[in-house]
Amino acid sequence: MSYDLRLFEILQGVDPGIAFERLTQHEEAEVVNGGDQWLKRSLPAPTRAQMQQLADALRARWTAFSQFEPKSPLPWIELNDEDLQVQVEVYEDSVSITMPYFREHTSEMMRCIGCCIQVCHEHRGYTAFDPQLGRTVTTDDGDSIAAAYRQMDAALPEIRGAGPATKRWWKFWSR
Repeated sequence: MSYDLRLFEILQGVDPGIAFERLTQHEEAEVVNGGDQWLKRSLPAPTRAQMQQLADALRARWTAFSQFEPKSPLPWIELNDEDLQVQVEVYEDSVSITMPYFREHTSEMMRCIGCCIQVCHEHRGYTAFDPQLGRTVTTDDGDSIAAAYRQMDAALPEIRGAGPATKRWWKFWSR
């Protein structure tokens, strides 16, 4: 389980929750209908270049990010902060941020998230949506995000019936 944020363009007048649901449904349909082909699809060079520009801007601002280099191209660019175990995936029309629970460096993770929100807004005009809070968030919402993170973090051991996970959970793509 992880704490996730999505950053994407929300058109004026569109409810952010509905926009998030549409984005999620669209992505799920692509994966279900395309199967492995979705993973193997190639992106146009200009689209890949825009994604790389955003990934480079994120890495320039948060220097702990390293870019994952898969054996074959994926339809996204993946950045990881190994120490914080924060993963950022840059897609052609959105960004996904994932943080595992049971980590000790919550305040540092929140600084990383704030940095990502700011960079994505500056470079692509993206708005961050927090599905755990059910609303859009900004760099000023670090305390609210941290509180929601800690609340679930405290409840998860009982829900899972086990201790914290220690495996580097994002490494499954390198198999």
